[in-house]
Amino acid sequence: MMSSSFSHIVQEEAKVIRFRRQKIADGTVARLRDKFSAKDCTIAQSQHNVERREKSSDRDLTGCANDLSAIALSGGGIRSAAFSLGVLQAFDRLSEHGEPHLIDAIDYLSTVSGGGYIGTSMVSGMMQRDYTFPFPSLLGDHERKETQYIRNYSNYLSPRGTIDVLMNIALIIRGLAVNFLLMLPILLILALSTYYIFNFQQEFFINRLKSIESPLGWLPLFKGSLFSFAVFVFATLMVTIWVSWWNPVATQRAKVGTGLACALALVLIIFALELQCNILSKLRGVSLTDKSYDFGGTFTAMSGAAAALIVFAQRLANIVEATAASESRVNFIHWIASRFLLSTAGLIVPSLLWITYTGLCLLVLRLAETLGFALLVGGFFLLGLGLLVKPNANSLHRLYRDRLTQAFLFNRKALQPTISDTVAFSAGGIESHSAAPPIHVLLSQLKPQTCEKKWKLRAALAPYLLVNTAINLEASKDLKSRGRRADSFIFSPLYVGSRSTGYARTADMENAVPDLDLGMAMATSGAAASANMGIHTVRVLTFSLSLLNIRLGYWLANPGMLTQYMKKKLRAGVGPYYFALETFGRLDEGSLNVYLTDGGHVENLGIYELLRRRCKVIIAIDAEADPDLTFSSLSRLEVLARIDRGYRIHLPWRSVQEEYRDNIRRGFQKDGSWSGSEGPHGCIGRIDYGNGDHGVLIYIKACLTGDETKYLMDYWRRNPTFPHETTVDQFFSEEQFEAYRCLGFHSARGLLTGRDRFGTLDPPPKGWCGEVRASLELINLKADLIQKVLNQLEVGIGSRPSHGATGV
Repeated sequence: MMSSSFSHIVQEEAKVIRFRRQKIADGTVARLRDKFSAKDCTIAQSQHNVERREKSSDRDLTGCANDLSAIALSGGGIRSAAFSLGVLQAFDRLSEHGEPHLIDAIDYLSTVSGGGYIGTSMVSGMMQRDYTFPFPSLLGDHERKETQYIRNYSNYLSPRGTIDVLMNIALIIRGLAVNFLLMLPILLILALSTYYIFNFQQEFFINRLKSIESPLGWLPLFKGSLFSFAVFVFATLMVTIWVSWWNPVATQRAKVGTGLACALALVLIIFALELQCNILSKLRGVSLTDKSYDFGGTFTAMSGAAAALIVFAQRLANIVEATAASESRVNFIHWIASRFLLSTAGLIVPSLLWITYTGLCLLVLRLAETLGFALLVGGFFLLGLGLLVKPNANSLHRLYRDRLTQAFLFNRKALQPTISDTVAFSAGGIESHSAAPPIHVLLSQLKPQTCEKKWKLRAALAPYLLVNTAINLEASKDLKSRGRRADSFIFSPLYVGSRSTGYARTADMENAVPDLDLGMAMATSGAAASANMGIHTVRVLTFSLSLLNIRLGYWLANPGMLTQYMKKKLRAGVGPYYFALETFGRLDEGSLNVYLTDGGHVENLGIYELLRRRCKVIIAIDAEADPDLTFSSLSRLEVLARIDRGYRIHLPWRSVQEEYRDNIRRGFQKDGSWSGSEGPHGCIGRIDYGNGDHGVLIYIKACLTGDETKYLMDYWRRNPTFPHETTVDQFFSEEQFEAYRCLGFHSARGLLTGRDRFGTLDPPPKGWCGEVRASLELINLKADLIQKVLNQLEVGIGSRPSHGATGV
């Protein structure tokens, strides 16, 4: 179970991609689909428009010349899933019966978060009989049950209404209770320790203090703190003299600095303990029910404040980020206020712990003489019991994963009784239950092999899936990773891993981690709410969010240490240790388990891993919440591509943004009048891989231009934030889901049929039309549609200089 290099992984992926191309080109896949298809279902012929070259050199396996094609589905929760479904349906409708199919020409399907909901659903559906795209765009009575099922589960977190809401609340309370029980023995043991220190204080200092009338009479109360602080100051002076005379090397100075930091932390701990002892002296003899010391009321009030502040924490963090660089006085005041509120939110949960600790101290003061030893034994018993809790046992990940699996990984046979039985995977593949969905899908079974390491025919049924997540690296020794706080981490049929950890075979990881399946990968990719969120981490709230069990992420065995993990499985299963790492933000790539969250915590478009594979053509679906069309995720992608790979992305997104704003000024009137135009819903740009290699980026953006149907415009008039409603809303109605699906279908079909205008490079690079034509041919677009797109490419949106491309 050695870690594999990225170049080796790309070569392995190329082998299965080559196999799929061959089976599609020779008609094997088409014959299989025809054999098992329903009589009333129209299936596009599986073949390629253009000859796909065989891979014969290392350059072909890793370079742009390999004519790889890909679709990337962005993050955005259920909003992105609905919009992306419409786009995929539009791709499916571009082919008539007997014509080459666009999706069959796609080598990679890269997904993030909500894009992964529908991406994994599509792939798992194509692996079941009748082996076709499971969501064809058919209306009325002809609409497929699969599409209806997805729409019905748009409110996937509580599809059954009240009973699911109550179940969710119960599981959330369970998580909070377990977290409290994990903290209770620590607080109890700490309270007992404080009791013995308190007795020492009482005997030697506080009783003597009564005879002291000096203004500095409080000093003996903190004798330990003062002594330790004096030692610390003396040590600091000695270090200063040592550095000035002996001029130590940087590594020695770093070690000394770490030692001084630890010494200062020890001084603060001693001070806190002595302060607590003095507080207890004040409260000694006070009943916990004494109204003048209302512990319960204070605890309840602060709990409510914590809940309220946590709800608005991300909004406050967004305000801090948005106003940090502004010189406006108003924005500066907003920045100060939001920072203050964030800091307050970060202090509330520690304050709750302190109140609990103080209450335990008072309880110990009353019971220690008779039950002191029993309390101590009970504390260590609870501590030992907590060690049995595994890393993922108490997080909300399981609830989230079960809800998503139920909604998107369905059994096609149960939905379509007229279709032949679902494909019978080998043991451990797909478990098909005729009663009802969902199904259990192993990642490795998406590209299955025989015992002789030959590909089974099922490996040719769907594109190669990349599920993007983020590995959190707050405490990494790699400065680049630590600066970004995360790195891209993928789940795929053949390999699992990241640049930071290395890669392990998916089958080996599934053996080591029985929980790993397609549903787990999908849920981890969408684990947006977490104490640690990569580039979106709010450090001041990490401690609080973790203790409040806002933890959708997943602790996975380290792909680079899988052998050690198997040997030390008991150690790797000590949940409180990893909970502590998560709570204090001490996450890195060197532990037996690594912490994974939403792929959008690194890059939200799903394009980064496709750039690493130097794809020739990438169709990107951007359905994130971006009401001002700032294309912030694209800007971050451009920076990552430039820094990590030296690639440049030239995409004329500003032309789309300006046209959108012009449309708003011209006629976005809520009285029903509209003077908008056909498009743009996207743009076509160029990827510069260096050394003369280029790729084409077809970018579809969720936005309104005024050429949409009356249904969509009416929905917008009633919901002005459409199509950028907040990602916090994961409880879509049927109408809401359908609006996003229709917009996705409209946007994609308009661009790829040449009906709509789109953003173009201005001025176009030499040979640009030829590059675009070749790219469109690679994705099986029909010749007449290619010509229409090229006509729009030449016209563009206009010739204003501000419409030029970006390139970092």
